[in-house]
This record gives sequence, C-alpha cells and structure tokens, in this order.
Amino acid sequence: MAITKINGGVTAPKGFLASGLNAGIKNQTKKDMAMVFSSTPCAAAGVFTTNLVKAAPVKWDKEIVTTSPYVQAVVVNSGIANACTGAEGLGYCADTAAEAAAALNIPKTAVLVASTGVIGKQLPIDKIKSGVTALSKVLGSSREDAKLAAEAIMTTDTKSKEVACTLELDGKQVTVAGMCKGSGMIHPNMCTMLCFVTTDVAISHELLQKALSEDVVDTFNMISVDGDTSTNDTCLFEATVIGAKDKNQARTIAKSVVCSSLTKAAVFGHDANWGRILCAMGYSGAQFDPEVVDIWLESKAGTIKIVENGIATDYSEETATKILSEEEVIAKMDIKEGNETATAFGCDLTYEYVKINGDYRS
Repeated sequence: MAITKINGGVTAPKGFLASGLNAGIKNQTKKDMAMVFSSTPCAAAGVFTTNLVKAAPVKWDKEIVTTSPYVQAVVVNSGIANACTGAEGLGYCADTAAEAAAALNIPKTAVLVASTGVIGKQLPIDKIKSGVTALSKVLGSSREDAKLAAEAIMTTDTKSKEVACTLELDGKQVTVAGMCKGSGMIHPNMCTMLCFVTTDVAISHELLQKALSEDVVDTFNMISVDGDTSTNDTCLFEATVIGAKDKNQARTIAKSVVCSSLTKAAVFGHDANWGRILCAMGYSGAQFDPEVVDIWLESKAGTIKIVENGIATDYSEETATKILSEEEVIAKMDIKEGNETATAFGCDLTYEYVKINGDYRS
C-alpha cells in the first residue's frame, strides 16, 4: 500500500472544515481556540490517558465516543487544561458542547471537547462560548484554515504539528490527516499530548476503534519527552531493540532507554556514554543477558558500534560525537534472544526544557 505525503492538515480529507483564533483565554495576542467540523456525521474513535487523574474533557469524550452514534465537531482550547476542576469543570464541557451544537445545528452529543494548559483553573466559560460562536462563522477548508487550528492548540510547543497523506483503498483514493500538540509531559499512554485525526475513509466505528487502539501501541505509546505521563525540539532520539524473544520485551527495553533522563542528557551533550543506555536497559524490568548485548549509534553522519558483548569497543569518541551531533540519532541494541524488534521515540533534554517548565504558569 503506497502512502503519499501531501501538503495539508486536518482539512485535507473531503468534507472537513477548521479554524483557530484568539478567544482571550491566554492573552490578547495568541490563538487559543480551535474547531474542526465535518459537514457529514462521522464515525469516531478515541484513546485516552491512563493517568488515574483524568481531566473533565477526557471524561466527556470517552462517554461521547462510546455512546454517541456519530460525531461532527471538536472544540479545543489551550491555556487552561480543565483538569482537577470537579463537577463545575465537567459542566463546562457540556456547556461548550451545547454552544457548538447550537452554532453548527448539530446534536450536543455530536460534539467532542478538549483542553490543554494549566491544571486546576476553571475555564472562562463566557470566553469559551464566544470563541465557539466566532469559530463557527470562520470555518474553512483551505490549507490556511487547517494551519490556524493547529497553531491554536499549541502550549509550550515551539512549532505546530500537522500531517496529511493519501493512499488507495479498494481502487479509491482516500486521505488521512492530523494535527497534534505537545512538547512536554509526553510519555507512553498519551497524557497531555492531544491529537486529532480526520479521514474520508468509509469505516465503521467498531473497525475504526480497533485500528486506532492497535496502532497507538507502536506509535504514540512509544513516545517519551520527559518521562511524565501527561520540551524540546532539538534532537529526535530513537531507541531500537532487535534480537528480542517477543514484542513485549523489545518494547519495554526500548521505552526504558528513551525515557532515561541521563540518556537524554548524554544525547544533548553529544556524549557517547553507553553506560547510560545499558543501565536503562537493565532497570526496564525486562530480562536479558547484559553480557551479550551489542549497541550501535546511528545518524546521517554514520554508524558506530560502541558496545560488543556487553563491553566497550575501541570506538572513536570523535566519530561518536559527530554522529550524536545530528538532529536525528538512533541507538540500536541487539539482545540476541530472538527475531522481534521495537522502536521507541524520544528526544534530548536541554537547559531550555527546564526553563520552560519552571516558568510555565508565570
């Protein structure tokens, strides 16, 4: 199945409209509300944080995805997370959905809501309602409309995140697109990472939910920035485990390596400190023989084997530094127990990450 990436966002599939604007939630200059609307009823599916502390929008959306026959709109705000807000916060989800339903002439049960930002504050519901009304009047299907929506859901992100692609199914060309936000508190099991995917594929709710639930196991749930289940865009760090006896062993070890703060720091410093990697493998909880492990570092600058059978090779520190200085770095670990493999995705940990999160509320 050939997949072709195209220039687009959530409006790329047929029938989808979107926009983003400033509703005054954060301040008077930054976009902080977005809406995505489908001109026809849609099958919907969702996966949500496994954190026991769930924000009000998560509770609302889980109910809608499970019980509503269809969905047509998503309303998203940034700046305030509507988490740890009790019955009042959940009521604001219903109020937001009702406002969107009236503005778009659809049922209240066809509206999903999402929030991201500071925990513990109540939403300024009057601003939210005004934002919903304003958004409903400026929805569009252009590339720029999708871009506005993607920008409006950002929090500490340094850039908006969008993608669109086409593929052929049963002789018909279909489109899948998405936007997401998140640069911190991204760890396996979603947390404050928000993602919205649109498609004009004809698919049932049951099959869509099955496909999504199975896919996130090896995609979103294999991503970590800081080890928090809920910033940095400098360097993408991937950990690939090969030679595992089963998928679970491979996933567990790969996740442990990309979640290691010490490994992230070593990547930021371009330091081939392979002990950090082996240590993270060791406390992952997966069983393996450390005395047979081989480790490589790879990037556009080349490939270098730094560990063989659990012992350092006579590698060049200069070459290793060049490899680690690229924007994308792969650590590959062979545990020599089987044929399974898994890759987890993370990033380095920088001074700026600490500054952003230290000043987040101020």
